[in-house]
Amino acid sequence: MNKAPIIILVPSREIDTVRPLLGISLTERAAVIVARYFGAEKAYAPHLERSYLFRGIELLAEFPRIDRPVVIVDPLLVFDGRFVRNLTVNFDAPAVACDPTTLEPIGLARLLPEHLPDDFAEAPWFHIREFLLRRQDARIAVIAARYFVVRHASDLGGAENYLLRSLVHKGDDIVERNLTRPVSRIITAWTANYRVDPRLWTLLVMFVGIAAACMLFLTGATESVTLALLLCVAAVLSSVDGETARLTFQTSRGGGVLNYYASRIVVWSYFLALTLLLRDAPPVQWCGLIFSVVYPLLVVRYDRYRHGAAARPPRSPLRRLEQALRRHFSIHAVALSALLLAALGILKYAALITLPLAAVGALVVLGEALFGRMERRK
Repeated sequence: MNKAPIIILVPSREIDTVRPLLGISLTERAAVIVARYFGAEKAYAPHLERSYLFRGIELLAEFPRIDRPVVIVDPLLVFDGRFVRNLTVNFDAPAVACDPTTLEPIGLARLLPEHLPDDFAEAPWFHIREFLLRRQDARIAVIAARYFVVRHASDLGGAENYLLRSLVHKGDDIVERNLTRPVSRIITAWTANYRVDPRLWTLLVMFVGIAAACMLFLTGATESVTLALLLCVAAVLSSVDGETARLTFQTSRGGGVLNYYASRIVVWSYFLALTLLLRDAPPVQWCGLIFSVVYPLLVVRYDRYRHGAAARPPRSPLRRLEQALRRHFSIHAVALSALLLAALGILKYAALITLPLAAVGALVVLGEALFGRMERRK
């Protein structure tokens, strides 16, 4: 027996909810978020012209037979993806989700069949907000998630900006959050409606980064701003793939693994190219070659635990070294350092300082971890 509630999408205003908005429509966005949360495989949207399958959710352009609890959703209520996961009270019927500050209904309700009006199926533009305001017998479910309400057609641009601002990842470093992410969001907004596969962006990142490393090794121009700019392009595009995937609900374990290794391959290839150019300093070159061998092993080891292929290891020095390398030895930090030092042009090999700087940052974090000054993982 299917225990999932019936999902019904009902626009509260006569606004086009089918036009593409950053890659997918408002109707599709609401259907995927709500259906995935409640474990439903279907979502009913009577205002659609046809039925189709989207991201594993069947969108049906019809009104359902009401035989179990119903979740009524206004597709003009835009969430950033966290959605009902942040409901602070039980959402059993009858319940209406409200703004935590004003307690005003915001277009999300879970009701039993007997709570629905008799003419519900015949109302093509059912005003869900007005109906919820009249639900005096429904319990209030305070929702703590962030949201954006589209009240007029002019608010669609605001909805796009809201979704783009929500793309900041909790694992972003300071360079990615403040420099590369603002640029990548512009590219994401421009290309999202073209439905580009995020994995193509990931492969482009790897191609551009490896091209920069090859040009560096072949020309030996460590002070070249052009090569540093290529790294910066790769750093920006490495954010575009994740943003596109999250916006269009195409995130997957395979995509995450591909993105993880693509970024690390770029950093590793650039570091190896710099190391091979240090023929006049054999001790430094040997140290660089040793690190070039160790770094991929640490990356592979960390990825095994990152994606749950093995039990999480104890917080040993090696584990802390892996975390430090992941945080500070990133394509974003390396690209910014390469650009700044190459632009200064003070030393011929100024760009060679970039990766040692990242390594020093990793050692600082490692030292803090060894002496117990890092925040303990719960």
